[in-house]
Amino acid sequence: MALFHDVLALIPTAVSHAGASVAPEADRSIITDVVGDFSRDEVMAAIREVTAVTQEAEYIRSVLIGMAASLSTREAGHEGLAQKEGHRNTTSLIQAVIGTSYTEAAKQVRVGESLVESLVSPPAAPASEPAGGGDSPEGDAGPDPEPVPCREPWHAPLGRALRDQQLTTQQHDSIMKGLGAPPRIARDSHGDPVPESSGSPAPGADDAPDAGVEPRALTREEADEVDREFIDAWSLAAETLVEEAAIRDTTELYRAAKALRDQLDPVGAEKRYQERYEKRSFRIEQWRDDVNLDREQRLFSAQQRIALALRDGGRRWLDCDRPASYCEAHHIDPWKECGKTDIDRGVLLCHFNHRQLHLDKTRITRAGTDDFVLRRPGRPPEVLPRRAALTYAWASLHHPPRRFRPDPPPRT
Repeated sequence: MALFHDVLALIPTAVSHAGASVAPEADRSIITDVVGDFSRDEVMAAIREVTAVTQEAEYIRSVLIGMAASLSTREAGHEGLAQKEGHRNTTSLIQAVIGTSYTEAAKQVRVGESLVESLVSPPAAPASEPAGGGDSPEGDAGPDPEPVPCREPWHAPLGRALRDQQLTTQQHDSIMKGLGAPPRIARDSHGDPVPESSGSPAPGADDAPDAGVEPRALTREEADEVDREFIDAWSLAAETLVEEAAIRDTTELYRAAKALRDQLDPVGAEKRYQERYEKRSFRIEQWRDDVNLDREQRLFSAQQRIALALRDGGRRWLDCDRPASYCEAHHIDPWKECGKTDIDRGVLLCHFNHRQLHLDKTRITRAGTDDFVLRRPGRPPEVLPRRAALTYAWASLHHPPRRFRPDPPPRT
């Protein structure tokens, strides 16, 4: 273990002040004597120097943590490194060694595993032999075929940026978590694409096939090409985020990485949002009775509006594109007719359609928990969509388009 004197020698500003006055056996108790007379510029210079030393030490520690994780796999069983040290997994081991929280230890393990995977070059795959055997008719096998180089993982740019001090471990982990792993074509045990698994279209491909055309199953070569395109797209996204790391904090990097992932994989983005939506909808059913107000209050409460937004996704009117934040809660049973302020008897409408409904004597009815039915005077009943399109949640960060008023004139 390095002594305090050895570590202090790595800080030029401290060395210029203390010089040879610090004895080799000195400990931390003398630090105030060393830095006590620093000027403002020297304090900032020393902070930057200590940060550089810390980053180098953290990088080495991250690689070692990654190596510890590779020696503590499930396949190693009780012979694994973490298991030999009396811990269940690598995260528990690192938490005990570093003395940090379990979440922070898990972050360190993720970064270490990524570094080891990207920095330890995999062996090159042997080239395939020519058809008909490796020997030529003359008996001369000829020159040995060159091995096929293996592709580096998509997060290799993040490992190089961390090595070159362009990223901190926190930024590295934020980008990794935000981007996630690139999607892959589902395959069977033989490595062939699963026919019923359409997956996400490759970056740059059409999102949906032509109407009436039955999508065909991909061949193994086509599936490999799609997987490679996704890996290349994720690698390019990682390089882009590395360039932005200098002007973004970790929270902004995480959000930017998630936005990039949703743009590169729109099918997966909608699937992920639908899964979160269904989980939230299940929770609504659990606390529905707790937020119903019956006749105690006329206006819907904030909790009820959240529940309606989770259930409806936005407006429930036909051909309206307003998100939930632009909507108002409407009683399908008028309050003056003993209507109740309950979730099952409320629906989200934008301000324009809400006002139109009352002026045109239009009604929205519902039998129990069945579909909402729009009843306009002189028209047949129309069933309202079960929920609004969920595109606002993940596909765009822009406000909805303007309606019923022209765009403002350009500034001169």
